[in-house]
Amino acid sequence: MAILIELRHGDRAEVLGTLPPGNPVHHHSLTPWTSRLCLDGRTEGELVLVDEATGRVLARRAVLARRAVRPMPGEARTFPRRSTRP
Repeated sequence: MAILIELRHGDRAEVLGTLPPGNPVHHHSLTPWTSRLCLDGRTEGELVLVDEATGRVLARRAVLARRAVRPMPGEARTFPRRSTRP
């Protein structure tokens, strides 16, 4: 059973590769692909694992640009600071 890795955006689907045998069919298997797409600046759409034989979607993950937790020097914080007091 071949598991395809597709990037879907709108009505387009691009096959990026296949899941190597032995990897779990789980949305966490898409993490390296998500990271690579974000590094390449492709931060829109959805990654999906698709069973090639049936066309059934087995797992999905949104591809979104993520902000670093710590702002760069000179940047304003855009999220509330957590209190460390009990």
